[in-house]
Amino acid sequence: MSVWALRPRRAVLAVELAVALSLLGVLTVLTAKAIAGHLKARDCHTWRLAAAWAAEGQLQRYQCGAAFDSLPPKGVLPPEITLHTEVQPGTGQWEGFMLVTVTAEVRRRHAGTLLERAACYIPDEVQR
Repeated sequence: MSVWALRPRRAVLAVELAVALSLLGVLTVLTAKAIAGHLKARDCHTWRLAAAWAAEGQLQRYQCGAAFDSLPPKGVLPPEITLHTEVQPGTGQWEGFMLVTVTAEVRRRHAGTLLERAACYIPDEVQR
């Protein structure tokens, strides 16, 4: 067998290797993008859940008699979460109650702001 007979095979091998490496590169980029998207969605979900729990916890504090202008003890909430409370008197069948709405706001750099709200009616006598 001559040397000239082997050269076409080497060229085919080089092309196959180049195609395989380029496919591997494309798959690596697509996998990295998918993982980055998943991590971003997981992070957003985690903060949204933390905000919902903070709002619900604050409502439970109010139901137990805490003042509407009070905040949870220091160190309970992460610094990214702030709570805002709105109180309105109940109307109609809800007279004698107050509609309390707690909004938990999550501010994160590079990710924007998330809002979670929780509301319930609390009897007037709880706050007296």
